[in-house]
Amino acid sequence: MLKHADEPLTLSVLTLTEFLVRPALMGLASQAEALINDMGIIVSPLLDPDAKHLSSVRASTGLKLPDAVVLWLAQSSSAKLMTIDEHLVKAAVQVGIEVLD
Repeated sequence: MLKHADEPLTLSVLTLTEFLVRPALMGLASQAEALINDMGIIVSPLLDPDAKHLSSVRASTGLKLPDAVVLWLAQSSSAKLMTIDEHLVKAAVQVGIEVLD
């Protein structure tokens, strides 16, 4: 993974939302969000035009919406994907997305 250390990291606003659930339960959402910002991770918004593409990704892959969002973000930004989710890895490989191990 160190060979990719200088590459930008991006996550969707939906993924950030999921990440913040446990910290929110503990009253630490602001600190967790600050950690993401301090790490220089770019948070990508979801926009109206994404809905059509996301529905297509979800329909064609059978992925749950949060994973379809991750795959769409990689596709739409020509990015590599980092995940340990086997279903997401399989879908990414099928559409030609490079998955980092």
